[in-house]
Amino acid sequence: MNTPRFPKPWCVRAFAAALLLVLLGLSSAASAHPHAWVDVRSALIFDEDGQVVAIEQEWFFDYFYSAFIQEELEGDGGVTQAGLDQIASENMTELEQFGYFTDVRIGMFSVGLGEPHSVATQLEDGRLWMRFVLPLAEPVDPGETKFSYAIYDPTYYVELLHLTDEPIMMVGNAEPGCAARLMPPSPTMEAVALANSLGIDQSPDFSLGELFAEWVHVSCP
Repeated sequence: MNTPRFPKPWCVRAFAAALLLVLLGLSSAASAHPHAWVDVRSALIFDEDGQVVAIEQEWFFDYFYSAFIQEELEGDGGVTQAGLDQIASENMTELEQFGYFTDVRIGMFSVGLGEPHSVATQLEDGRLWMRFVLPLAEPVDPGETKFSYAIYDPTYYVELLHLTDEPIMMVGNAEPGCAARLMPPSPTMEAVALANSLGIDQSPDFSLGELFAEWVHVSCP
């Protein structure tokens, strides 16, 4: 994933009104989660021994957040790469306290994460794009253990879903036959009802996001 390939613009959906209220500061009038949307691409990075050492991610922010950032930068003197880089740096700092919205597991046990690197960002075709590489604290051999990961906001304030019809990429020395299977979310009706009942000004529920998360299951021979 060396060069961003921006997805085709998707149509404005019913969430526009809620997010516009947020941007206008009328948060008390907005209700139901989520309030922002991110399209995701991800790739597994393998070392020379065939172990997973990192996950590379590309995030495509929705048009409304992107427009808000563009307006903020234009108010500060114009959209420049330095300004975009500052936004990306601030985003990564905020994401750190949430594990970069990335949940990596061996079986049922969580895998530690390192410091992200290779952070890049652009504003193109009306959307803000950000890429980073998130190392694992220790290499994982997906041929010897059940390995999976999900990218989600634990509060479900932001919905993150992989772009449809695009495979999970594998970079480096992956063993022949390695495969990554993307499992869509399957929230219960109770979880959907709870998400629909929450307003933006309510205390966050840090268990909600996992119920709406996609999971990538990796297997190697």
